[in-house]
Amino acid sequence: MIWDKPKHIIFHDTDEELDDQTAIQKYIKYLEDYWVKYNEVITKEVYFVATNGVYKSPLNSDERNKVLFEYFPQYYKEYFPGLGHRVGETIIHFINIEEASALKDMEFRMLQIAPLTGLNPDFFKNNKVISRVLMGEKLPAPSLNTNKSWCNNLEEDEALLLDKEFKAQNEFLKDIPTRYITTTFARKIPFSYDTINSLPEHFKTKIFDKVFKLLVGRVPPNLGFCENVTIGANHPTIMSYLKSFNLSLEDAAEKTIKIPTYDDEILVYSVIEIHCRYFVENMTSCKDKELMFEKLSEINKAVYLITGNLYKTQRYTMDTFSADSIINYEESYKRFMDLVAKYKPSLTPAYDVLAMYDFITNYEFTEEYIIPMSETDKYITGISQL
Repeated sequence: MIWDKPKHIIFHDTDEELDDQTAIQKYIKYLEDYWVKYNEVITKEVYFVATNGVYKSPLNSDERNKVLFEYFPQYYKEYFPGLGHRVGETIIHFINIEEASALKDMEFRMLQIAPLTGLNPDFFKNNKVISRVLMGEKLPAPSLNTNKSWCNNLEEDEALLLDKEFKAQNEFLKDIPTRYITTTFARKIPFSYDTINSLPEHFKTKIFDKVFKLLVGRVPPNLGFCENVTIGANHPTIMSYLKSFNLSLEDAAEKTIKIPTYDDEILVYSVIEIHCRYFVENMTSCKDKELMFEKLSEINKAVYLITGNLYKTQRYTMDTFSADSIINYEESYKRFMDLVAKYKPSLTPAYDVLAMYDFITNYEFTEEYIIPMSETDKYITGISQL
């Protein structure tokens, strides 16, 4: 009987990257296809919960849901407040973190692809979570979907409050059987061009827009996880683009540009390095500034090679490198998309799509499990079939 099956609850931070919304789309499609093929459901009810995201994120839970409904306009909850939406015989809900905190007397299988910021720890007292899949490391190793975004900023009051909330949540979470998908493992699983191209047209367009923003955008220098994301995630992804596009950092090593404040032309790469040095000097947390400068400089040189454009000067602002600060956005976007269409590269690690695949395909488990590197090929094949 479907009514005996546990409900699903999926904590996401849509718009932090591009994979949350894609993971949700793949899950809903899986529900639809399963119903059509077997005339059965895998669960009677699903709750998609938008969290507040990482520390100092510009978006809160409600704002993330607003973005999510741009991808899924058919589920815009204003039309059916509180009623949910039917997929086969499954009811799906899109709720904010306060609404999730108020849920009671339910039994869940849980997928966590976001930090649980804003979730009242009493949620775990008032409901039964029988299993969890986490896109992240087992504690005490930090990850962005647990406590990494604030654990180095505990001198700040807001970070202390988040840490208190996190520790209270973890008193319950530590006893829940969990499958861990480590960041190191996830970075071996590509989010392919074909995966994105298989999405519905309106969805695909928005995802490619997000891909471009991730190409040109860096974590702001005032956030404690800037160094880790820039070196560990952004750099390998963007260097992979260069290789896929048959480009090399040497291609523009001698290129010059005329700057109004200089009498002579200056090397483009010198301009890039000046901007990168200023960025690194303004980071609030950085263990290795020289390595950060080296990797950030390579990233921005690659962005220049791919887009043909520099960033606006940032010497007198605290703006980070972003889509808003790149010169000639439309031209830059077109150049990038032309290269993507021609070479069809892998665009970023699969992260949350990978976690969703694990959530769907490992329905019942009762013991902790850290997915080993030996299963890489299995998961690459699996997500390609979602």
